[in-house]
Amino acid sequence: MPAEKCQGYVIPANQLIAFMAKNFSKFQTLVIIQSTQQKDENDETGDESFMERIWMESPDRLRSQVTDHPMGRVKEPDMSYRQVLMANTAQRLAQILSRMGVNLHSVALTRIDGVIAYRIGDKESEQPKILVEKDRFLPLLLVYKASRPSVLETITVQFKDYKKMEEGWYPFEIIYTDGKAFKEIYTIHTLKANVPIDPALFVMPKREFAPEQVSEPEEVPAEEERLRDIIKKFEEKYQ
Repeated sequence: MPAEKCQGYVIPANQLIAFMAKNFSKFQTLVIIQSTQQKDENDETGDESFMERIWMESPDRLRSQVTDHPMGRVKEPDMSYRQVLMANTAQRLAQILSRMGVNLHSVALTRIDGVIAYRIGDKESEQPKILVEKDRFLPLLLVYKASRPSVLETITVQFKDYKKMEEGWYPFEIIYTDGKAFKEIYTIHTLKANVPIDPALFVMPKREFAPEQVSEPEEVPAEEERLRDIIKKFEEKYQ
């Protein structure tokens, strides 16, 4: 009988997402100190490097602060991708990817940097997709449409240097590319999981995962001053 090619079994998207979500299911809160290297080909001032502290709480709370640069950030990246690295149900993670434009009905095997991975999403390079390592079900690459109206380009995020922690795996190097000109490289120096985070930290001016959905509270100067004092004490505690 003539030999025929046998197609390898490809796990359905919903199972892949469930396996991936399990890797991050214990990350309820995260406090990260990272160095950020910023490159912008359209900026003649050159590259920028600074330290940054990030607080995250599942499912969608985030605040970041530049700690050693008086001017702060010149450009704000889209941070939606960080939701993928927090505790989520498989259903919610599928909804996040779908909102990012990932086609959950298209699944195939592929390779990235010599590593076999599952691809959820369309094959074309500029189309939204997520590549998940075949052996450990860890996200290696995410391409998506930004949730922020100010970011029009396709965003590409690479997850590298995964390290095993008590709570699960986490990438200690992340490369963020906004279009072809703007890039940020994040290198994590310390990561604390499931530590208490004062809710007031997320009330002050902050960067949210989906800022267009956040309603601005009325300004109350006395209350703001009280919250600033709380946050100052909290930040001194985690210096």
